[in-house]
This record gives sequence, C-alpha cells and structure tokens, in this order.
Amino acid sequence: MSTEATNVNAMTQEMQEELAIYLISYVHAPSDHDIAQFATTFATQYHINIKILKKTIQDIVTILSTSLRKNLHRQDLVKVLVDAGMDDSTAEQFGAHWNMTQNNDISKSVFLAHAELIEMKWKLGIVTATNTVGSIGTPFVRLSFVLKENTMKEEKLELSLAMFYQFLANMEALKEHMTYLKE
Repeated sequence: MSTEATNVNAMTQEMQEELAIYLISYVHAPSDHDIAQFATTFATQYHINIKILKKTIQDIVTILSTSLRKNLHRQDLVKVLVDAGMDDSTAEQFGAHWNMTQNNDISKSVFLAHAELIEMKWKLGIVTATNTVGSIGTPFVRLSFVLKENTMKEEKLELSLAMFYQFLANMEALKEHMTYLKE
C-alpha cells in the first residue's frame, strides 16, 4: 500500500480525519454506508483523482477489515498502517478514531462478514405450530451458509420475510460497493 499510503500522507489533516472516520465506520457497519457516494463526494470536494482515491480506499479498507477480524488494539493498528507506508501522525489519527469505535467483544455477525462464503442455501417456510396464535401462517426464510475461515463450518439463520428482504438489500448494496471499488 505504500503508494496509496503516500496519497493519504499528502492529504490535509482535515481530509485524513474525514477519511479515517468514514472508513472505520464503514468497516464496522458496511451496510450503513454508501462508499461510492462518499468517494465521489470526497474526490469532488478535494479535487482528487477518483481512480486513485478508490484504490486508496480499497487498500485501507482491506487493512482495517483484517485488523477488525484480528481484534487489533489501537497501537497494533497504528503499527500495521506505518508498516504499510503511512506517516506516524497519519496512522495515529486513524488509531485515535479506531480506539473510539473499537469494540473488544467482536460479535458473531462481524466474524461472519470476514469469513469466505462457500455456499448459501435458502428455504421458505410457513409457521404451522407455535405458542403464539398470531404467528401461525407467518412466512419465514431459513438460510444455511457454508463458511471457510480456517476450517469449513455451517451456520444457520432463520429470518422473518421482512428481515430477509432487508438482508437481501444489504447484500445488493455490498455488491454495488465492491463493484464500485473494483472499477
């Protein structure tokens, strides 16, 4: 990332802070952010080449995602960023924002976001028996994921139809973000 880190080093402190806040927030909750809109606005506002900015964002997000998965503390993240070519002061700025948002108790959903998806199956069902009369006849979707991080494992998830539609929308948004960054 040395070329991309140099790009961040050349940014003003205000730009670095805005980039750090956004990318750290994005890594913690990708579905809550429109990275394409951010990159376009940021590039326009600061007169930056969008292709270079996209590559910079992609490389920094990779480092931050890996750091999140490994549950790195602030000082470890700073070291990784410096090793990647960022100036100490720039890496410290990312570290300061990392420290504010870092959750030492990584949730299962964050872990799943960083595993490789091998296969996904889904089944649609209707509730036929329950102790809540109002739930009878309600549709649900059962998802089954085969994931690989170090070993293969299967995770199962049952969602209401509304939750499934939200899940689907999040996956479509994530696909758009990834496609945008690849361009």
